[in-house]
Amino acid sequence: MLKRCISIILIFSIFASLFMSTPRVSNAEDPLEESTGLFGPNVYVFDDSTPDSEIQRISNEVFKKQESNEFGNDRYALLFKPGTYNANIRVGFYTHVAGLGQMPDDVTINGGVTVDADWWNTPPGNATKNFWRAAENFAIQPTSGTNKWAVSQAVPFRRMHVKGNLQLHDGGWASGGFLADSKVDNQITSGGQQQWFTRNSELKSWSGGLWNTVFLGVDNPPEANWPTNSNTVINEAPIMREKPYLTIDEKDRYQVFVPALQSDTKGTTWANGPTSGKSIPIEEFYIAKPETSDAASINTALEQGKNLLFTPGIYHLNDTIRVTRPNTVVLGLGFATLMPHGGVAALSVSDVDGVKVAGLLFDAGSESSPTLMEVGPEGSSADHSINPTSLHDLFFRVGGGDAVGKADVSLKINSNNVIGDHFWVWRADHGKDVGWDLNTTTNGLVVNGNDVTIYGLFVEHFHEYQTLWNGDHGRMYFYQSEIPYDVPDQDSWMSNNGTVNGYASYKVADSVTTHDAYGLGVYSFFRDAAVKLNSAIEVPYTPGVKIKHATSVFLAGMPGSEITHIVNDFGEAVTYSGHRKTITEYSGRIVKVSDITVTGDGGATNITTKGGTLQMSAAVTPANADITAVSWSVVNGTGKATIDSSGLLKAQSDGTVKVIATAQDGSGVTGNQTITISGQTMILGNGWTWVRENKDNWAIDPKNANVMKLTTQEGSWGGTKPSLLLRDSGTTDDFSISTKLKFDASMGFEWAGLIVYQDDGNFISLGRQANGANPGAAKQIRFSQGRSSPGLVQTDKNYADPVAPGDIYLKIEKTGNTYTGHFSSDGITWTQLTDTFSISLTNPKVGIFVRKLNTSIPVKTAEFTNFTLNDRIIPFWNPVASINVTREGGAEAITAKDGTLQMSAAVLPENADNKTVIWSVLNVDGTATDKATIDDEGLLTAVKDGQVKVVATAKDSSGVTGSVTIDISGQTEVSHDHGNVTITLDKTELWPANNKMIPIHATLQYDGDPEDIASVSLTSITSNEPAKNDISGANFGEADYDFELRAKRSGNGKGRVYTIEYAITFTNGDVATARGTVIVPHDKGKN
Repeated sequence: MLKRCISIILIFSIFASLFMSTPRVSNAEDPLEESTGLFGPNVYVFDDSTPDSEIQRISNEVFKKQESNEFGNDRYALLFKPGTYNANIRVGFYTHVAGLGQMPDDVTINGGVTVDADWWNTPPGNATKNFWRAAENFAIQPTSGTNKWAVSQAVPFRRMHVKGNLQLHDGGWASGGFLADSKVDNQITSGGQQQWFTRNSELKSWSGGLWNTVFLGVDNPPEANWPTNSNTVINEAPIMREKPYLTIDEKDRYQVFVPALQSDTKGTTWANGPTSGKSIPIEEFYIAKPETSDAASINTALEQGKNLLFTPGIYHLNDTIRVTRPNTVVLGLGFATLMPHGGVAALSVSDVDGVKVAGLLFDAGSESSPTLMEVGPEGSSADHSINPTSLHDLFFRVGGGDAVGKADVSLKINSNNVIGDHFWVWRADHGKDVGWDLNTTTNGLVVNGNDVTIYGLFVEHFHEYQTLWNGDHGRMYFYQSEIPYDVPDQDSWMSNNGTVNGYASYKVADSVTTHDAYGLGVYSFFRDAAVKLNSAIEVPYTPGVKIKHATSVFLAGMPGSEITHIVNDFGEAVTYSGHRKTITEYSGRIVKVSDITVTGDGGATNITTKGGTLQMSAAVTPANADITAVSWSVVNGTGKATIDSSGLLKAQSDGTVKVIATAQDGSGVTGNQTITISGQTMILGNGWTWVRENKDNWAIDPKNANVMKLTTQEGSWGGTKPSLLLRDSGTTDDFSISTKLKFDASMGFEWAGLIVYQDDGNFISLGRQANGANPGAAKQIRFSQGRSSPGLVQTDKNYADPVAPGDIYLKIEKTGNTYTGHFSSDGITWTQLTDTFSISLTNPKVGIFVRKLNTSIPVKTAEFTNFTLNDRIIPFWNPVASINVTREGGAEAITAKDGTLQMSAAVLPENADNKTVIWSVLNVDGTATDKATIDDEGLLTAVKDGQVKVVATAKDSSGVTGSVTIDISGQTEVSHDHGNVTITLDKTELWPANNKMIPIHATLQYDGDPEDIASVSLTSITSNEPAKNDISGANFGEADYDFELRAKRSGNGKGRVYTIEYAITFTNGDVATARGTVIVPHDKGKN
């Protein structure tokens, strides 16, 4: 028996029954009347004190009634409070089995919760009609080791933990399915499942797959093996809010839990603990019951601020249920069904934030509704990206039941940012009163909103487009569709004003610029006539619209029927039973890139600073190329560099590199530019030397020889040792050293400054330092002495830093053996520190240092300017000032075939620290050249006729260059005479101007020897009235003679003129151009 809610005080028990479930004992002769006062007679609530035999008896009776009750009116929910149960529950039509715990493992059913295909055994094991049932939010411990779940459409399996195997078939066909937010400990076997969608789940292994199997955000998915097999694997779901669900707490208080919105999700929401979200007490819900609730009472409750919970049953509505408040939750139990009458919509949602609608079946009435459900009115424009509306487990049916169902559109989404999570939108192909002129429709799903994301979309048998997606930036993951069986003849089923065979199942409107769809399967069974569908999927010819992994399948049908293409005019036809074809990826036909010019920022062709960067850019032609994106790469020559995806080049070693931009449109076109890199191998002058140099930790300023940049590195004088930059003071007498220091010491034990140094144990230092724990270390000036005898002792004197974080001037003065420290904010007025140090240092050197003593803090750069010794600035290096490039023997040209010319460079001043140069050769405008090459020693070799610029770049980081121009001739053989080339077009005028794309064929004509021609390429198609998408199918850079032009014109001129140009390259290297024109007259009668 079911547990009674017994209270010691009878009055309290009666009062509580108004608000809580109070199961009662049923009579044996009336087993299906077991009910709760809260949720009505079709909800069964079990707890762990309910005898197993009673659970088994009730579930058996429900199944007996529902096993084959495909179009019946009964609806049931079997709900389990937290606990462990022993039962074998067979799940029939319109039966919802759910746990009431916060976590799936709060409820465990030992035995099984199963679906089989015994009721419709033609052929044996056929589960293709096992619709409308659900399992949610509990764990199954299958006693046989395997839980059978042989299902088709509209059967969600959510928040489930299967502690064994899961079998998705019954030995025959099945047409599922949907699994989300679930964990399966052992193997899933899909068997005869034609398609399946698994989202945000954790698997151990998966076996099988026929036509279209999609795994999105799944931990341990099977291998992606399209098109050899059927698997599409996508790493993360971009945005998701899981379905709300009913729970009960330890005090027997019912609540509806609403999971939080998440982005870029993978795996279950409960893998690491309870799902994130919030609970809404049941008292905040209007609990609708079919025998007492109508549209008026429901709308009144919604207007009063209530959420809405539909208990199982059929709700006949003479008015639309209107959800107008943000964040309203509408939740159905047991496949609660909404049937509109009088041609109204069943449910509408205003253009507001955060509405959640879940668990409902919409069944069309006999008077046609414009929509069964509408989200946002037409013209909705609000941005809901922060808090989108989400729709879960919504199922739509037109026909098949008691009513001759009619609806123009089943689901229309007008709001932006909506999340759709599992829809089956179905015009009945069997059942009562179904036929082409009976259960009439137009579309299944229409999406007008932008940024709509839908997961698990099943749409079937509607009269025109099954799915019509008008909104931009849409995303769709998994699509299954059967086009109508009952098309009476081809003439009755023509789209695009009667010019195209059939209506594509998945139609993305021509105005859409970006759309992504993954894993699509479209199937045909033209039962009543020989009918052809031109394209299973129809999308605009634009590169932003992308289809990944699509298939078409000919299930069966009249001879002569077919699906001719998969996407637009791509993909092979399917023409006989079991025939399947696939495409892996499709994006719209594009105008391809024919040329790329690569330049550095500001026209720069060199990098002169250590680790310096240069932003590269790529200009593509033609101007109307659809995909202008490029990929960047760098080929290291005598130098070395890296480049990132944005084209930012970073120097690594001196020399030249070639930067390459490659078109991403598949054309293979590239452009390149040679960049000269210097300053990576720096040489210091003026007596400077390193103690333990780290070449990666210092850099000079190419524009100022008096600047040195040091990067902090880990070390202490007594342990690991940081590097020091020193020079001889040149005297044993008194001296002073000073510098300007730019260094914001903010993390504990960062330190930079001046040093007087004998060795690691004997020194004087003065620097800026941060002291103490991070964050918030104290900024201070530290004056220190290191003395090695009688043991290493470092004495530190710390002072507040009144200049921080601004630049500080530091100075150490030596008088005899006494050292004093000074600081200044301007280098003019100095403050002497209180403490002094006395130490005898033998032949000390002077210089600068940096260090840090915490590996967890990042490195930081200290910039030293104007190091002075006895008030004289000591530059860190002597840069090159000028370069004069000369030619051997004063020659100004190369005239011999493959001739060479030795170049030389005179570098000034004579005492420059690094007089080495890097040689490069460019076109005279600074672009990359193919006319000559030059080696490291300056030997120039001619390749092609023309003029080049030879450049010598100082290697010392100064950036100084010298250049000279050289003329090259004698490299090209004299051209031979060749014939004339013309191009003939099969259409030179397009009329009428009906905006249609018209195919054009070009023919090349040459009056010479055909063997003279090495190659032909279509270089451009231009228009005096350029417009997007008016040219398609043209493969530029290839010998393409077939393309399409739009028959359209605008303006007040003579009409639109398309100019088609080909380049003909001859075997002797000559290039000729051939052009043709096509005109769309402005006015045919007056032109």
